[in-house]
Amino acid sequence: MATSIGTMKQGVYTGPGSGTTVNITNVTQDSGSDGYLYLILMHQNNYTPTASYNGSGMTKFLSYWGQGVYWDIYELASPSTGSNTLTLTYNPWQEYGSNISYWIISTTGAAGYGNTKTASGLASGSGLNCNLSSITTGSAVVLAATLPHPIYYNQTLTVDSTTRDYDPGGNTTPYTQQTGSANRSTGWYKVSASTGNTNMKSDWGYNMAGVAFEILAGGGGPPPPAPPPAPPPVGRRRIIIT
Repeated sequence: MATSIGTMKQGVYTGPGSGTTVNITNVTQDSGSDGYLYLILMHQNNYTPTASYNGSGMTKFLSYWGQGVYWDIYELASPSTGSNTLTLTYNPWQEYGSNISYWIISTTGAAGYGNTKTASGLASGSGLNCNLSSITTGSAVVLAATLPHPIYYNQTLTVDSTTRDYDPGGNTTPYTQQTGSANRSTGWYKVSASTGNTNMKSDWGYNMAGVAFEILAGGGGPPPPAPPPAPPPVGRRRIIIT
């Protein structure tokens, strides 16, 4: 079974200030076996919330800082299907900032995250590689990136030879393109990826940073081959002594 990426949701929110929670409503987990839900947060202040979906706590498996942007990535196995609320809980009385970007991905046929990779630096010319070392058959690959420049917004992302060019004022799907944030976030993905090769390019020649991760295929794969049949029993030999 290969990982399938289903319903996705993107947006921005402002930190809770003196409060503690932010609720993202109408988050859909698709029906199907081996379901996993993923949450990617990109923010400028180093305050990381806990996350839960319909009351079930999500597990954070990657945190990264690059080009002044923080990433936190979470997953939840066997999430409740249908439309539910994803809750982010912060410590009170902090300044969490605004335009915190989120990207939520529903998957089925999955077995959790696999390899991860981060990259930061100059993304002009041939771009900035964020390549995963190896990919399991049937896996999906997700790349989340940002161009930390307050004006220009022109990025090209490539995942396993499929390319998405995000231009100013362009379409917001496929996911994700947040144009309302000073740190302009983008994302791209590939299901049934054959390699873990990913690339981030700034068409304006600025630095970029990003994270790539693998979503493993579930279902346990094909059954193992049957063992060979046992050899026939060896008959008894009669020895005659004369």
